[in-house]
Amino acid sequence: MRYGVCLAVLLLAGCASNQMPVLDQETAPAVSSISCEGRAASQCKFINSPVKLSSKPIRLPDSPFPFYKTRNDLEFVDATGQTWIAPAGILTDGASIPPLFVPLIGNPRSKQFMNAATVHDSYCAESNRGGPYYHTAPWQKVHRMFYDGLRASGTSPIKAKIMYAAVYLGGPRWKGVRQPGARRRAQEMSPSPRIRTASAMPETALTITPVAAPAQSDVPLTRLYSKARLISAFKQARAYIKAANPGIGALDTYLMQREHDLASASAHPQRPGTNFRAAPYEYDPSTEGGEGRNDHDSGGGSSGHTGNTGSESNSRSNDSGGYGSPGLQ
Repeated sequence: MRYGVCLAVLLLAGCASNQMPVLDQETAPAVSSISCEGRAASQCKFINSPVKLSSKPIRLPDSPFPFYKTRNDLEFVDATGQTWIAPAGILTDGASIPPLFVPLIGNPRSKQFMNAATVHDSYCAESNRGGPYYHTAPWQKVHRMFYDGLRASGTSPIKAKIMYAAVYLGGPRWKGVRQPGARRRAQEMSPSPRIRTASAMPETALTITPVAAPAQSDVPLTRLYSKARLISAFKQARAYIKAANPGIGALDTYLMQREHDLASASAHPQRPGTNFRAAPYEYDPSTEGGEGRNDHDSGGGSSGHTGNTGSESNSRSNDSGGYGSPGLQ
């Protein structure tokens, strides 16, 4: 009943603005409830870590940080056994956090986050549009992979969840998936023990299971709502995470509700052509700034990893080693 009422609000708002929302009745792809926490944490690992970066910075429009090319392939195996790949030659800025939320989190460019950010960038950074893995998985799964990568790198539960909330509310989104590039198909057929064919991402169409659940937009929320409203939503999420340290499934549900509230409260909840899809049934930050500089968000939650509770070193490595780009702390 509540979902029907909220849906009616969206439709009425669209009629009032003479811009009837385009509603897609397909559901979003289900994200596994298994994450890199507790016993499952032992299944999560980076292969060929740490990522090595070129020393030459590349400046791109609308990015507060410079990008660097990766010099080696980097793989991440999540708790379900799925392998995610950041091949040599893609671009990463080592951040992944939307610029909108950087003042509330602090500088996210830390060695601790670099592996997770690099693999995340392989799948969704606009700078890698021509890459073999760009948009080859749904945005929901790509963002969850970022969270799992943070946890596997030793990021504390609270910090990882805050960064995940930032990516959910302000990060890239897209509808459907692309077919993987020829390079990836060749890798999956390779006898190399590093490439796990059985854990490669499926290339089939998304499984559709209609359910009555909150809606998710396939368009980035930064294109639908004002900066002030998104910052307010993120502050609420950050406070909730710090107070409750929810499980990742509960956090997914909370974030979907924040998104639903944004749409319901907006006089113009959608722009023409925007897709809103029902979220899958399986879906079972308090001070201003500074969190990215010193990670004291070491809240509870079981994990096989130890959170970082001290400030990051300011030492910099050269082009010969891991995380080898100037400017990455």
